[in-house]
Amino acid sequence: MRLTGTVRDNLPDGGLGNHSLEIFIDGTLVGITTSNENGAWSFNWVISDFLDIGFHTITVTAPAQGYYRPGSVDANLTIAYHTSINLQVDDVSVTRGEQWNFTGRLFDSDTAGAPGLSGREIIVTLDGLEINRITTGEDGVFELEYSIGYLIARGGHDIRFTFEGQTFYLPVEYNMTVYAKADIQIEVLWETDLIIRSDDSKEIKLVGRIVEVGGESNVIEGMEVVLLWNGLAEPSILVWDESTGHFELRSPARSTMPPGELSLTISAIADADRFLNGLDIEHIVNIRVPVTFTFTPDNHHIKENQRRINGTVTVTANDTGLPVQGISIVARLVNQSVIHFQNVKLTDSNGIMDYDFIIQNQPAFYDQNKWGELSLLFQTDSQLISPNDRLWLNNDYSGIEMTYEDPAPLFTFWQIIALIGILLILGTLIGLGLSLRRRRLAALDEMADIFSYTAELLAAGDEIREAIFNCYESLCNILMRNGFLRRDFETVREFEMAIRKALPISEDALVALDRIFEEARYSSHKLGDGHRQNAQHALSMVLQEIDEVQDVPERDSFDLSEAVA
Repeated sequence: MRLTGTVRDNLPDGGLGNHSLEIFIDGTLVGITTSNENGAWSFNWVISDFLDIGFHTITVTAPAQGYYRPGSVDANLTIAYHTSINLQVDDVSVTRGEQWNFTGRLFDSDTAGAPGLSGREIIVTLDGLEINRITTGEDGVFELEYSIGYLIARGGHDIRFTFEGQTFYLPVEYNMTVYAKADIQIEVLWETDLIIRSDDSKEIKLVGRIVEVGGESNVIEGMEVVLLWNGLAEPSILVWDESTGHFELRSPARSTMPPGELSLTISAIADADRFLNGLDIEHIVNIRVPVTFTFTPDNHHIKENQRRINGTVTVTANDTGLPVQGISIVARLVNQSVIHFQNVKLTDSNGIMDYDFIIQNQPAFYDQNKWGELSLLFQTDSQLISPNDRLWLNNDYSGIEMTYEDPAPLFTFWQIIALIGILLILGTLIGLGLSLRRRRLAALDEMADIFSYTAELLAAGDEIREAIFNCYESLCNILMRNGFLRRDFETVREFEMAIRKALPISEDALVALDRIFEEARYSSHKLGDGHRQNAQHALSMVLQEIDEVQDVPERDSFDLSEAVA
C-alpha cells in the first residue's frame, strides 16, 4: 500500500521540508517517513498478515519539531481479499457463423483452497464494447457461449472478463485474444467448352472468383488455387487478374484421363495470414479424345444370292492406341435416296461396334432392281470424341466401297460338251431304267397269269397235285429269269426265300402258298377237296396282293452276279 500527502504550515507557501512523520494503523506505529523540500511525502507499506480483513484507521502524525507544534490526520482503510479469474476457451479461433465457448472461475486467491465466489457479476467486453453480463454459479464457475455471427471482422479480437470488486473483495479482470476466420465460396464464371485430350491448344481452362462468406462479402485475391484429379494435384497454371480479382486456371487434359464427364476438384488453400479457410469444390468437365476408325472389311463384294452383309468398326484413341468404349455408331445400308437398314450400337470394351444386315423372304442384295446401288455409311453423335473426328465420319468419310460380282458367263464350249455328255448318259440310263421297268412289269403280269390259271384249273376240278406242281415249276422259271433263283431245281424253302425277295406280299399269304406247294411236292397221300379249297384260298390271297404291287424289286448284287454266272 502506498500512502502520499503533504505537510505544511499556515503560510501561502508553507511546505515543510525535511519534516518527520509517523504512520499508525489502528494506533500501532507501522513506519516513519520524511517530507521532501516541498513538504510532499510518501510511504510504502506491505500489509501485514496480522491485519484482519475489514475497516481500519490510518493516522499520520507530525510530532512537534523546532518551531512547529504537532499535528495529525486520520483516514479510513479497508482491507480486502485478492480475487482471481481462470478462463479457458474451447477453440481460440472460430469461423464466422460459429461461436466461442468460454468457461471460467472467479475465486479468492488469498485464502487457502482458493474458494470460489458465487453470485458475483462479471462484465464481458469485446474490443471494448460490453457484450454480456454473467453471474458466477456454484464455486464461482461461469460459462459464456458467444455466437460471432457473420459481420465480425476477420482477425484477432480482445475479449475481457471483469469483476468490479466488492467491499471485501478486490476487483480483477482477465483478457485474452480470440480470432475470427471466414469461409469462402468458389464460383466458376466460365470454362472452355472444348477439351481434347493430349491437345495443348484444347486444354482445361477455368475462370472463377473467390468470395468471403460474411463481412462485406469481398472478392478475395491471391489465394493459392490448385486443380486435383483423384486426390492428386494436376500440373496447372494460375493467373490472377488484378482488375477484376478473378483467377484463371489452366491445365492440360492428360492421356490417362477417360473420355466423357470427368470430376475434378478445384481447391483453394487456406490463408492463415488473412484468416481465410480453404475450400474444395467438385467441378465436372467433358473430356474428348482424338480417335481413328478402322473398318473390317474395308470393302464389301456383293455376290449373287447374297442375303447378309456384316462387319465391324473399331475405334482407337490416337494418343494411347487403346480402344475407346461407349462410342455410339450408326451403320446404314442405303441407296442414293433410301435408307434400307440401320444398326445402332455402342463400341464394347475392345472398342468394337459390329453391324449385321440379314434379309429373308426377299430378293438378295445383288438385285439392284429391288435395292438399288447399295452404299454402307456410318455416323456418330458421340460427345466423347473430337469434333473433327466426328465430322470426318459423318461428312468427309464416303463409306465402305460396295462392289458387285460380275454375272455368271454363259456356258463355255467344254461345259457344253460336258453337258451333252451328261445328257446322253442320263438318257441312256433312263432308257435302261424304262426297259428294266417294262421287263419287270411283264414278269409281274406273267406271275399273276400263272396264279390265275392255276386257280381256274382248281376251280374246274383238275387234279390238285398236278395243277399246284405246275404252278410251282412255272414260278421257278420266272424267278430264275429275273435272278431270284440260282438253280433249275430249288427246295420249297429256297423258293420261299426267292418269293420273299421278289414279291413284297404279306406273311400270311406267303406261308399259305408255301404250305400248298410243299404238300403238293413232298406228300404222298391223296389231296382232297379240303386241300383244293386251301390252295384256292392261298392263290386268291396272293393274287389280291399282286394287284397292288407296281414293280418287281431288284435282287441284291450277290444274287444277281451268281445268276449271271
